[in-house]
Amino acid sequence: MGVSQPWTQLDGKWYKKVDATIVNAFGAEQDATVEIHIAPVNATSGNVEILLINIQPVFVYPAK
Repeated sequence: MGVSQPWTQLDGKWYKKVDATIVNAFGAEQDATVEIHIAPVNATSGNVEILLINIQPVFVYPAK
């Protein structure tokens, strides 16, 4: 897992893409690509979007 696209700026917004393993409270795991988009509002704040794409199941525990 790691960075697949470093921070990039385009049209005043910032973008980054990373590969990650997401684990829920029950221990089920999925590999995913996570995109982070930041649109600055002013010098100290901005709007952040976190997008999960290319989600691939790794292991799912059986239902109890």
